Amino acid sequence: NDPSTGDIEISTNTVIAGSMTATNFDEVFLASNTLTAAGTTLDVSFNGTGYQFLKFYLIITGVAGTNIARVAFNGDVGANYYSYPTDALGAGSAIGPVAYIQLQEAVVATPGFFKFWASNYYSAVKHVLWEGTRGTTAPTLHHGGGLWNNATSWITRITISNSVPNNYSAGTTIRVFGSK
Repeated sequence: NDPSTGDIEISTNTVIAGSMTATNFDEVFLASNTLTAAGTTLDVSFNGTGYQFLKFYLIITGVAGTNIARVAFNGDVGANYYSYPTDALGAGSAIGPVAYIQLQEAVVATPGFFKFWASNYYSAVKHVLWEGTRGTTAPTLHHGGGLWNNATSWITRITISNSVPNNYSAGTTIRVFGSK
């Protein structure tokens, strides 16, 4: 760089803001869904083919009773999931094989927010990391890791459910982003 001339030297590994595309790790919006009325599940389908990295957000606006939030993929309700959720700073619990990834250890009846990262390689097990919080006056931190034992498909559908048949409130939303 030569400040006297205003010239800028750009190396081959420099990223210029706005220059990234979906083919080189830029996240692109894939889909979202919002409950317009209370419901026990929230689904979102999208074209996940080729998107090897997924990030998704879940906003829980409220819930009709105590529950534990759960995640499943592509409508798979078989015992193909393992998870290790932790609440606050306590030790976690190994869960599986079951039909979902469990996001919390203890039941709560409060609004919340979760952020997820998932690997989405077609021919490999799908690993998931998450962090989130639920509460109204004293939020509880939830985080963990899990996996979907499927090495023969892309993730193209995410289902959020709960541990008991009570409803998530209208306005509960999921948004999905992907990168290649």
